[in-house]
Amino acid sequence: MKRAYFHVTALITICCFAIVTYTSCTKDKADSTTITNTPKMIDYQRIIQCHANNNPLPSQITTALEGSWLWTFRECPFYGENTYATKQVVVKFTDAGVYSVTENTVVVAQGTWTLTKKNGTGEWQIEVQQPSEYLYGHIYICGNELLFEDSYRDGCNNLFEKK
Repeated sequence: MKRAYFHVTALITICCFAIVTYTSCTKDKADSTTITNTPKMIDYQRIIQCHANNNPLPSQITTALEGSWLWTFRECPFYGENTYATKQVVVKFTDAGVYSVTENTVVVAQGTWTLTKKNGTGEWQIEVQQPSEYLYGHIYICGNELLFEDSYRDGCNNLFEKK
């Protein structure tokens, strides 16, 4: 009789342990999907519509572009990669058509820039004297946001905030 009691107690203990383990694992999985540091997605529709409403003329785009911009986010849809900025990148544009790109206070690109209309798409982009991985693609400005959208040709999109 004692032996049967021992088996029942052991069975109940094992079942309780399994239930607790299973439910705690399920909870951890549910919690892991709500991590706040998960890279965001760029709201293209909002930025492009805002840009179209506020910067329809080249002179407006040039004026809005002037100043210092801090890189905040990169999205590479073709590669499935979305990442927040991993270094401090600042891009400065002047009204005289001069720009500089610094990474952690080291100048990595500088020269002159011009606003040009992309043939075929009708979208604006900038041409720079010295290439920079951050400045490729169509350009959209919405308030304090600057987007270089290069995913139309399988490149990466870079989002900046005005300093």
